[in-house]
Amino acid sequence: MPVSVSVTGLERAVSLLRLVEDGAKEAGRTHARLGSGLPYAYWINYGRYASGRPGRRRAGPARFLEAGLDALRESMAPSVARNLERGPQAVRHGITGVLGAATRAMRARTPVVTGALRDSLHSTGYPRGGVD
Repeated sequence: MPVSVSVTGLERAVSLLRLVEDGAKEAGRTHARLGSGLPYAYWINYGRYASGRPGRRRAGPARFLEAGLDALRESMAPSVARNLERGPQAVRHGITGVLGAATRAMRARTPVVTGALRDSLHSTGYPRGGVD
């Protein structure tokens, strides 16, 4: 007695797996950079200069960069996982949203006198090898 088996939806499953693969590649290629271009941002954040010399009195450690890193750690994996099956463009969009949340977390933690340091904080996502 011959038995026939028919597979339905295989093309859809293969295309979905390709989207997940492409999304995972996009996530793996992306680097994130948090920071400020202002020369005094380091000692406000850490309470000392990069050389190890103590910073100004009353100026740190504010640890605003750590607030941005914590925001990245908490939300990057869930955001990428949510967007994997939608493909690389959705993953990129999700990463951009997470970077925006990291910037907001840093700015909320930054001590404000003139607002220049807070306004200089930024986060950037770029493909591996795209920025030195």
